[in-house]
Amino acid sequence: MCSVRPDLRKLLPSPSNSASNGSAQSGQTIPAYTTPPLTATTRPAVVFTWYPIQTILPTVQRWGGYFTLPSPPVGTTYTSFVPIPANNSQLYSCAGCSGNDPGNGYYVGGASLAVKTFNATYAVATCTIRIASPGGAGTPVISATNSHFYASYLPLTNAAPGSFPPSSTTPALPQGEGSTITITGNVQGGTRPATNPIVYLACHLDTSTCS
Repeated sequence: MCSVRPDLRKLLPSPSNSASNGSAQSGQTIPAYTTPPLTATTRPAVVFTWYPIQTILPTVQRWGGYFTLPSPPVGTTYTSFVPIPANNSQLYSCAGCSGNDPGNGYYVGGASLAVKTFNATYAVATCTIRIASPGGAGTPVISATNSHFYASYLPLTNAAPGSFPPSSTTPALPQGEGSTITITGNVQGGTRPATNPIVYLACHLDTSTCS
């Protein structure tokens, strides 16, 4: 028997899964790669850039944020580092991390983001999360029950995950520790802008913990 607590997990950028790194910083970046095979972008280097949600929705009183990524050229995929490592992932899912500080919550698992542009009117984004295995006594047992994914050429206008466009998750939820889930959604916002196209990304999970 255990007590079950619903919670919301969001992606944060970090060089590791340590809870002592402090708050995620506005404008923090992680490298983007092309694939296949995994190749660093150069001239110029492409990056995912993280911002707190208050950057575009200043009245929102909640933690969390979003990433921006230059839209890949047609036929190209930009991804964060894959495969997702068991430790020290550049992106990770954090639970209860008020103030965008992992010290206020706990690590759920490493993550990756990717966008592929097929043509001017069709692009697909994915958010993959590798749910961590149990960490020993006192570590909450995690079950992912629902997913929310924002991918658009337009900035977010609502921070509520339930307002995000429809997406699909494989394998089907719920999933627990040791599972890897991928959330897939079409990039919204109409035709890809002809000048400096940017993709806005936000990935959330509804989960329950048993501790």
